[in-house]
Amino acid sequence: MVGFRWIQMYFLLLQITEPVAGQLVVFVTVRDGDEATLPCNSVMDDHENCDSTEWLFDDPRRTAAVLLVRDGQIHKAAKDKSDRLSVSEKCSLIIKNVTDEDVGRYTCRQLRSGRQQGPDALIYLFGVTMTEHEDDDEVTLRCSVKTYEGRYWGLYVGVALGLAALLIVVVVVVVVIVRCSKTRANRTRVDDTIVLTSNPAQSAPGERQDPADPEGVSYASISLPGTNSKARVRGSEDAVTYSTVNHPAADDNNLYATINQPKK
Repeated sequence: MVGFRWIQMYFLLLQITEPVAGQLVVFVTVRDGDEATLPCNSVMDDHENCDSTEWLFDDPRRTAAVLLVRDGQIHKAAKDKSDRLSVSEKCSLIIKNVTDEDVGRYTCRQLRSGRQQGPDALIYLFGVTMTEHEDDDEVTLRCSVKTYEGRYWGLYVGVALGLAALLIVVVVVVVVIVRCSKTRANRTRVDDTIVLTSNPAQSAPGERQDPADPEGVSYASISLPGTNSKARVRGSEDAVTYSTVNHPAADDNNLYATINQPKK
């Protein structure tokens, strides 16, 4: 549906910072194809052109971390993506045109005379993909979040990932409601209820799990009635919309949001 394709172009950037065991940890979520800026919170104030900064990339598909930046310059070990990498004046790592291969843990380290200065700054980069599927009288928007699966992932990422998923759900629900109220006036619709579900690494209720879905990927789906079926015409655009977000106690990995519009 053309009216909803603009959501695929929506830029989503979520950053959460948490202190963990003397380390500075940042979680960054960015949409595929967009630009990500990874801050180096451990940079020294007296640096010159980031000459003391080193950036490492820990890819779970590899046994050893890859050196991306040394002395503020892109290292030859990162030649396969060097055209997409750059370092800012504040020593942040900038990644253009983010892909699934960029998802992982990044470490910003300060060195002087070969010795590390201060704690590492850890940045976890998540990738978000949004797709749309239209089936006659229903449009489904699917949001998948690819996450890092390192050895120490479960120690402190759980809370941040849950918050990220909740914020993604709320943002998507809000923008869909606003868009509907602006573009669907005087059109017919099958029902006045929009249901959104978010369930990490498994299908929405009533759907078959796709065996091709990789682990470490969270999904959110929105089902919207189309305009081809016969139904009553919407009334005033001033009608109040009620929204609830539920977090079931039985399973902390599930998030559900339901938006109900009053019957006419």
